[in-house]
Formats: sequence, C-alpha cells, structure tokens
Amino acid sequence: MKDDLDRYTNTYHIFTKAPDKLEEVLACPQVISWEQTFQIQGCQVNVGEAIRKISAAKSVQVDHLKTTLIMTEIPVEPKTSTVPTSSPYRGCDSDSADEKTQSQIICPDIFLDASHMGLVNEQWNFGKNERSLKYIERCLQNFPGFGVLGPGGDPISWIVIEQSCEMRMGYTVPKYRDKGYMKKISFHFMKYFIQKKNASYFHVSRDEENLQALRSVGLKATPCGWHHWEMHS
Repeated sequence: MKDDLDRYTNTYHIFTKAPDKLEEVLACPQVISWEQTFQIQGCQVNVGEAIRKISAAKSVQVDHLKTTLIMTEIPVEPKTSTVPTSSPYRGCDSDSADEKTQSQIICPDIFLDASHMGLVNEQWNFGKNERSLKYIERCLQNFPGFGVLGPGGDPISWIVIEQSCEMRMGYTVPKYRDKGYMKKISFHFMKYFIQKKNASYFHVSRDEENLQALRSVGLKATPCGWHHWEMHS
C-alpha cells in the first residue's frame, strides 16, 4: 500500500463482533491510513454507519456500493450440453463430446499469467486504467487465473482470483456468451478451493439476470450482501 492513489491495493476487509468499538478502531491511524484513497469491503451493512461518521470527521468522501454475495462450500456441476466436463488439471476426456463439438470448443484448461493482464484490464468494469493494470499483474503473478481458449487460441472467458481470494474480474467475450463457459470456470474454481480447504466466494451486481444465472447452477445469494465503501478526498 505504497501508492496513496491505488484504490485497488489499498483495500481493507472488516468483520466485527463489537460494533460499538468500530469507530475507535477505524479512526486509529495505525489501523487505516486516511491520507490514502482506499476501499473497505465487508458483509455487514452496519459497518457503514461508523465509516460515514469517521469519514465526515476527516472530510473524506465516501461512495457505497452494495452487490450480491455468493458463497459456497459444495461445488455444483453446471447443467450444460455445450461445454464438455473436464478437469482444470487435465485435458477433456476423449468421449466427453462428439468430434464436431470437440472441433468447435477448446477445453477450459488454460491458466492465465501476467501476459494476459492487458486483456483482463481492458474488460474489467472497475479497471481500464494504469493502476488497475498493475494490480491485475500482481494478482496473476500470485494467484490463480483460469480461462477458456477460443478457436483462434485467445482467451474468450476467464476469472481471476484477487488478493482476498475472491473470484473476480469474470468476463466472457459477447459472441461466446450463453454457452456455459463462465459456469464451467466457476465450477472448476470451486473444486479448486475445496481441495485447498477454503470457501469460495464472489459478488455480482444485483440485477435479475445475474440472479437467474446463479439459480440455474444451484447457487444461492447470502442475505447479507457484499458492501464496498470507497474513500477519497
């Protein structure tokens, strides 16, 4: 957190069992550097009241965003006939699809690396700038990113794990949407996290289309939601 304007790296995650102490904690300069542009993330909406009070006292602007939080411990196999079942650690089984399908679909077995940072940054709604590019580069250097290759050999769908181990930056090229690629990648990531004995989670915007897609693979939204507070002068 050396760049005062890097709102991506300058991120705090808060969960409290003592909300009456939260204002005192947030105001402590040894805990949070209020001289920086930064964000706080968490699943407790009541954290926002303390954030707004301290921000007002320090003349810092607060922007709040609520999204839908998805958290699962058990992977659910996507119900799709367009993408063959495979493992991220091996190629597709030879009998998982007919010859025509195999020629049209390349198995989801590519691990992204830093060479893909520009592509991910270009399609990330929260990115598209130099600081987000550097942040994505560090994520790809230190955490798994997984994707599907298209017929031309370029990634057409992907998800990247960020510093909080959340599945983020998901994107599918428009012409390849509604074919089950994102469901397949998410399923493999959930299996990966279970193998590591970690819970998998991610957040999505709160529109009905996203919620319907989640229901189609058996995922349910948590009642608390996911909250982002961004602080800047």
